[in-house]
Amino acid sequence: MNGIDENLTKGAALYEETDFCLRVKQAGYKVMFHSKASVNHLAAETGGCRVLDIKKYIASLVRNRSLIISRHVRGVYRITSIIYLLRLVSAYAFSYKDLGLFRQFITSFNEGFSVGKKEVACTKYD
Repeated sequence: MNGIDENLTKGAALYEETDFCLRVKQAGYKVMFHSKASVNHLAAETGGCRVLDIKKYIASLVRNRSLIISRHVRGVYRITSIIYLLRLVSAYAFSYKDLGLFRQFITSFNEGFSVGKKEVACTKYD
């Protein structure tokens, strides 16, 4: 398992916990859910994972989700996952009236799918 994959910390750092939980499950452990657990995200003008540029946001969203698809989704589910991701990008493209987001989709999808085939990268702490 080795912790959070540093390949998922690019851009808006989306889906890092999803990948970690899927790897925990693949290792034979259970992922537990506690319905009363909560997280308070503190608002700040700078820092964190805020992305004000929609192209940068789409780049990290598509890259990281395609990494998840590449690494964890098989068969017909892979096809439907890609279609769902394209549908999501389409909604952003039409909402922001920016068809360039489709070019961003292709570039980021190819990068994420390729990185998803590589070994998980985690810093080792002693």
